[in-house]
Amino acid sequence: MNRSGTCGNPQRIASVHVATVVAEALYAQQRETLYGARRPVNVDQAHTRLPGYDPFEAVRALRDPHTYDPTLHPPAAAPTREPSGAPPLSRGASGESSLEEECADFLARLFRVAREVLDGLGEEMGTPIALIGAEGKHEERLELFRRHVLDRRPVVSVSVTGCPQALLIRGDARAASLSVLVWLPSPPLAAATVTLESALIADCTSAYRLSPEGEWEELTEDTPAVSPGTGYLVFPWSMVARADLLTKEFPKIEFQEETTSAIIQAVLNHRVPAAIHPSGEVLDSAILLVAAAQGLTVRLHDVEGTPMTALEASKMLFRAVREGSPTLPGVIIARGQETAQSVAELLGGVRARH
Repeated sequence: MNRSGTCGNPQRIASVHVATVVAEALYAQQRETLYGARRPVNVDQAHTRLPGYDPFEAVRALRDPHTYDPTLHPPAAAPTREPSGAPPLSRGASGESSLEEECADFLARLFRVAREVLDGLGEEMGTPIALIGAEGKHEERLELFRRHVLDRRPVVSVSVTGCPQALLIRGDARAASLSVLVWLPSPPLAAATVTLESALIADCTSAYRLSPEGEWEELTEDTPAVSPGTGYLVFPWSMVARADLLTKEFPKIEFQEETTSAIIQAVLNHRVPAAIHPSGEVLDSAILLVAAAQGLTVRLHDVEGTPMTALEASKMLFRAVREGSPTLPGVIIARGQETAQSVAELLGGVRARH
């Protein structure tokens, strides 16, 4: 099932394969930490359920150049892996762990499980895969990711958006999420977003979600979707001065410090019709590709323009990485072009329709 072209060759399947393994492991680790239960994830070669996936062909794809062909769209599904047991939370001298210690240990577990599955995939594919985690400033991590891209070395970035402490305290999936970008080592990027309640992956032509039963489902035009509610909008606190422009049409505005997690839960997974995502750091922005690949409208909110396709979102992310741009512009993510256009007009970024 290997085909030529950026979105239909072994490189693409390898990228999606890595994204699914990492996303599923991160999802399982979060649920184990908060709920004490884990669905086993199996990582030997027999686990691979990606149609057409062949580790030897994937290694060859890492070495062979190819060209963009967004018309090709082979199927993909999901891998699983058997994790090693995680050590207990660290404790202080009194036998009690502070919230800061628990949070640090929680994050350490997440990056440890990502490192473990990438080591296993590297052995399977015959090439090491670097992991860039949360240590260091964003600019330093972006530059490290950029160097791997320019040197054509496989690399995965896993970054945390939001407040993991709030996630541990409240168990609220909107409190924090994980942004995953995969480069192996040619276009296209694969991306994943992971919350306590969902795991979503995408590349430039396709998107998948982890079902409650633990199976990866491909999202297509035929995937059932519930009708959005009216009047709801996810809105960043950083833009609160402009909120009054939208209250007449969107009287039920939900203000969020960290919009990525809220967008995943409210817009992608549930029934909120639109959200505004402010300018954000590149490695934290997998949501842009995931949302576009799922068929949502993703467009810049402060300039005139048309919605981005998933391929255009992928190129924007890649260009920012290659050029070392620290942030990406703010966008509207909506369940339809008319809703996105309406939000843009209300914000004053585009002219009203006549």
